[in-house]
Amino acid sequence: MMPAEGSWMFSFLTNRLLHVWITLSILVSLVLFIWIGDFLHNTPFAHLLPPNSMFLAHPATYLRRYAEVYQMHVDHVSQETGERRRQKVEDVRKRSEFRKAHGLDDGGFGGWTAKSDAEVMGPGMKEGGEVAGLAEVRGGGAGEQEYVDFEGKPVVGRKKWKWVER
Repeated sequence: MMPAEGSWMFSFLTNRLLHVWITLSILVSLVLFIWIGDFLHNTPFAHLLPPNSMFLAHPATYLRRYAEVYQMHVDHVSQETGERRRQKVEDVRKRSEFRKAHGLDDGGFGGWTAKSDAEVMGPGMKEGGEVAGLAEVRGGGAGEQEYVDFEGKPVVGRKKWKWVER
């Protein structure tokens, strides 16, 4: 049963800010414990971490060494990830060269292959280029433009934004 309205206990139990504070502090502490546990379990540099007893004796040195080991771990993971990505790109390139050398179908499975810039199809935007499909503004009425619709047909008229004419 709830306490009487206007009492201290009622205001304590119905205070939203207090409940938000408690909820967020629990969630943040859970995230930190999981993050630290995952780091300690997966790092190849666990032997370089300072002993836990050092935290009470020299907290600044402990935290500094811990941060250095964590930075080494992050660099190691980034290096492994970059190498895996380079290996996958190299594998796709080799498969593409093999198919071309042996005259196999260039389409691949569903048309998903590594293509050069000359082979790229569609009205995609290139780096440093303009948006494909947008034509120059004509001198017609106010706000009228010529643009290309999804089917490739040029359309003259007002463009609509969220179903409202501008």
